[in-house]
Amino acid sequence: MKRAVFFLVPLTVVLTVGAQTPVTSSDAPYTVVDRGSFWRTWAQTTRQTNQMTGAVTEQTGARHTELGCGMHCWANDQWLPSQALIELTPSGAVAVQGQHQAG
Repeated sequence: MKRAVFFLVPLTVVLTVGAQTPVTSSDAPYTVVDRGSFWRTWAQTTRQTNQMTGAVTEQTGARHTELGCGMHCWANDQWLPSQALIELTPSGAVAVQGQHQAG
């Protein structure tokens, strides 16, 4: 029984040390890459460095599309996040940062 332990421990160490894996940054945050009136697409871009050549490549990994009513409003030729916000003005109140606007 003791003999088997002596053979397994060195073999495990050799396999662990000998394995080479590419260096990646998998903890990269998700960012919004596309949006529309009721959806936005989140994607995670990871960088991978080749240890032999030092070359860095970027890969887009997981992509998720989030759906929601009134998520964005069209302003200044782009989709902006909607806000449920009523602003006070001298003549009353206006709501202009959502898909449905009142003023």
